[in-house]
Amino acid sequence: MGLFRKTMSLSTMGVVNWRNDSERQAAAERSKSKAYRDRTQTLLEQAQADRDAALRIANQQAQAAAPVSAGPPPGWYDDPDGDAGKRWWDGSAWTEHRNS
Repeated sequence: MGLFRKTMSLSTMGVVNWRNDSERQAAAERSKSKAYRDRTQTLLEQAQADRDAALRIANQQAQAAAPVSAGPPPGWYDDPDGDAGKRWWDGSAWTEHRNS
């Protein structure tokens, strides 16, 4: 970048660029390289966010599907209605199966 080119750039209020061709090319390459790095970083961050969201959803579904042990294991127990005999407990609710 010569003094003459800078002087011309100032005197023409920027109409004449003060950078020569190789400097303009190098600046364009730096700009393009930075844009690629920024885009790659954005894509990596988005992929990580997508993975995190998928894991959260999978964990929520697994917790919702996990059986909750609220009482005794399945088996024949005394009928809670007070009838004589036994009634089948399936592990979460009483069934209609009765054993006298």
